[in-house]
Amino acid sequence: MPLPKVCHIIHEDGPGGGPVLLVDQLAATSGRLELSVIHGGHGKIAAYCEAAGIPHWQVAIDRQASLPFGFFQLVGAARKASPDLAFLHGQWAGPVGAAALRMAGIRRSIYVCQWPSFYSDWDLWRVVRNRLCEAIPCRWCDRVVTVSQGNWYQYTIRRLGGGKLRVIHNGIDLNRVPSPEQTRSLREVSGWDDRHCHVVSVGRLSDQKCVDWLLRSWQLVQERNATARLWIIGSGREEEALRRLARDLKIDGTCTFLGSRPNGIEYLAAADIVAMTSLYEGHATVPLEAMACGRPIIASNVDGVWDSIQDGVEGFLVLPGEIEGFARQLLILIGDPALRKSMGEAGRLRAPEFSAARTSRQYCARIEEVLNS
Repeated sequence: MPLPKVCHIIHEDGPGGGPVLLVDQLAATSGRLELSVIHGGHGKIAAYCEAAGIPHWQVAIDRQASLPFGFFQLVGAARKASPDLAFLHGQWAGPVGAAALRMAGIRRSIYVCQWPSFYSDWDLWRVVRNRLCEAIPCRWCDRVVTVSQGNWYQYTIRRLGGGKLRVIHNGIDLNRVPSPEQTRSLREVSGWDDRHCHVVSVGRLSDQKCVDWLLRSWQLVQERNATARLWIIGSGREEEALRRLARDLKIDGTCTFLGSRPNGIEYLAAADIVAMTSLYEGHATVPLEAMACGRPIIASNVDGVWDSIQDGVEGFLVLPGEIEGFARQLLILIGDPALRKSMGEAGRLRAPEFSAARTSRQYCARIEEVLNS
């Protein structure tokens, strides 16, 4: 029997967790599906496809200004791929991809809501834009996958998706976890003193990630003279403002911005504690990677995070924006190496629940469900 032909469409192959998750899924379904990818930008996905011999097309859908031109490129690429079923990943790939697939004559599709737009309903323009972005793929696609229970609830109360809704958590490739030797080498090369406790934050420096909350919490940690260092991995539009804030808070002596790094998981593995202060998430990859690396995490108790972490087991969950509470939990873990170890081990044991292999089986079941309907 020929393998099902499946094409993944993603609006941007750039920084962030989305491309990493898609690469993990491509690796997990290789040999089970005949794969192809259409993407905007050129990053991890393109590199993986070229190394693995997976057909892929780069089209101009990664910027709003180029969408009109990129739309017709997308139609042409979809016709070339000619899949039995297409996956649409994320906000712009959802509505634009759904319309392009119809024009290309491809009728079977699954929308994966990796970046739920409704969390940014801050004004009338965003409400209208976001509603349109979600309503089109929810109407035209055969299934709508939310990656967390919180997202499923948000879709349900907005009457989006209806009986098409399914929950499939994000999954990570556990083989990406660095070895202990690699971790020790990174700490040595980076000059991390083992007498200090090293706290690491990995992610885009955007308003969604609220790294300013972490910096303000770190000021309180520093005031307690804790023997700890904070490392910020990532870049983005908020970077300069956050650097200024660190100077204004007088924490730049113990807080260092390292910019973007190609493999953030290496720094999570090297950390003693992982910190994450997001305002919202689809289903965050950082907690999954931290658990896979056996590292305790302190994170905001928000949608897309509480699905992964059990408060007091693999780490601590703190109300978003609770500066003093976040600092308090940091100080607890900084001062208790035994607790850090036990929480890290609990995370390592739970990580297989979010493996890419398990997630791929769930996606393959949805593919079979749609193709046989």
